[in-house]
Parts: sequence; C-alpha cells; structure tokens
Amino acid sequence: MWHYPPGVNLGGIKLIPGVYCFATAAQLTGTLKLDAQGNANAQWIFQMGTTLTTAPNSKVVVNLGGKGGRGCNVYWQVGSSATVGKGSIFVGNILALTSVTLNGGIFRGKALARNGAISVSAQETVDGPRCVAAGVADGDDMASSQN
Repeated sequence: MWHYPPGVNLGGIKLIPGVYCFATAAQLTGTLKLDAQGNANAQWIFQMGTTLTTAPNSKVVVNLGGKGGRGCNVYWQVGSSATVGKGSIFVGNILALTSVTLNGGIFRGKALARNGAISVSAQETVDGPRCVAAGVADGDDMASSQN
C-alpha cells in the first residue's frame, strides 16, 4: 500500500499493480500509465479521502502486456465526488460516496454514486469493460488500453 501527500498529480506517473491511498484529493493532468507487468489479473485500487478530478484531455492507459483484458481491475474509491474532464479517456470503476460527473470524453468502466447523481454529458462515450478471461487475446482495445 502506497500513501501519497494531499493534492498529488497522477499525470506523468507509471504505476505497478497495488493499492494507492490519498488522504484527501487526487488529480490527473496528463497521462497515468498502469503497467500490469504481464499479469492479466493485475489490480489497481485508488482510494481518495475526498475528490478525484481529471483535467481536460487526461488519460488513464492500462498496459496488460498482450495478455488480454481491458482494465477491468482498476478501482477508484472516492470519499466524495469524482469529475472526469472533457476529452479525457478514463479507465476503471468509480465508486463515489456523493456523485460522479463525466464531462465529455471516453469512459471505459462503471460509475456508482451512493448518495447523489451520476451526470453524463451528451458528448461522453461510456463503454463498460468487456472483461475477458486471463490469457485470452483481445484485439478490440481502444486507445485507453494498450496490449
């Protein structure tokens, strides 16, 4: 488990599978690379005490090393609200206490809000992950997943 200081920017970082904790907010400006190191069953869990915000045109890129899958094992646990910026390519399952806002990009995952709304702009493409068994090739990946 890795703990990060408040306000850390995930952009420009490459992370291996694991649990990543943020006492308060986390933000993404740029590209976050998730490297499974060849393990198709790799998991990333991000826990934010308060908010998750991505800047416009940010990306989450999952590299499963040709092992198939679509980032089905990326989880974002958010203590209040999550906002995915316009033009972003975001991968993972968002579990927010309050709300989730998708502002117009590509969202590959699922969004759940316990106490509030999920807002989706007209320009947002929501494409939940088509999870495949480990070792099965998946040639239909989008730019947010690299095999």
